[in-house]
Amino acid sequence: MMIPPTRVFKDDALDDFFRREGYVVTPLLSPDEVEQLVKAHDELIPDIPGDFYVTMFTLNPDFRRAVSKAIDDVIQPAALELFDNYKTVISSFISKRGSSKQGVMPIHQDFSFVDQDRFTGVHAWIPLIDVDEHNGCLSVYPGSHSLINHTSALSCIEGEYHPSPYDSVRQILTEKCAVSVPMKAGTAMFFNERTLHSSEENITPQNRIAASSAYIPSGESLRVYRRNQDGDDTLDILTVAEATQVHMHMGYVIEKPYTGVLQQIGKKPYKIEYLCPEDLLPLYREHRKSS
Repeated sequence: MMIPPTRVFKDDALDDFFRREGYVVTPLLSPDEVEQLVKAHDELIPDIPGDFYVTMFTLNPDFRRAVSKAIDDVIQPAALELFDNYKTVISSFISKRGSSKQGVMPIHQDFSFVDQDRFTGVHAWIPLIDVDEHNGCLSVYPGSHSLINHTSALSCIEGEYHPSPYDSVRQILTEKCAVSVPMKAGTAMFFNERTLHSSEENITPQNRIAASSAYIPSGESLRVYRRNQDGDDTLDILTVAEATQVHMHMGYVIEKPYTGVLQQIGKKPYKIEYLCPEDLLPLYREHRKSS
């Protein structure tokens, strides 16, 4: 699959690794900035309401906006300096309660926020405590961003997830392709919005909290895609005036007619093409050479 020629990072080494592997890890925040974000998290979310909780998934748009601003005030001065002409569009806290039982985040691709044939959308994940395999660090699937041109869309049926080309090969991805990435607090993982990732339970007693942000090229408008009913092999293309005003939970339905901050600008032909095991050979850990 052709990767758009968009340059993402100013630094050549970061940009080359990101382009090849689909993610990159780099120091970002000072201990004081981490402490500031932990304080903001605890003030805004004094009691984490579930084993796995994402503030972007809450119904209250004012709360989503307050969270996004609290994160952006701390993160973006450093993060945006790394990018080559990008802007942030939304930020969230992502929390896992200590000793979680329902905190697994299975293999997935984040929502598509750009025209992926032309541009590269980037998402960041920044743990606010040290993370490893015991408390829900991320696992990534290097090279998965370049394997197939999949658009991750919002649902049209309540509670139903948008199907993925990877659904039939999840076990092989876990066994052969996953790379667990322990990280220090304040370190950032930036990944292509196409890059597959996942995380396991937090088996420690301490809550695992992280901040996340999404970035798109500065001159572009944020967009989302909405899946249509079965039998209609198209996605609606919607521009978004303000990301915090859209409830983008995986199982939440955006209803027609579109109003307010959502404007339809077209349709995209799209039909899921499920992968077979042989398609994953380029992703096998022993076949990838990461520097």
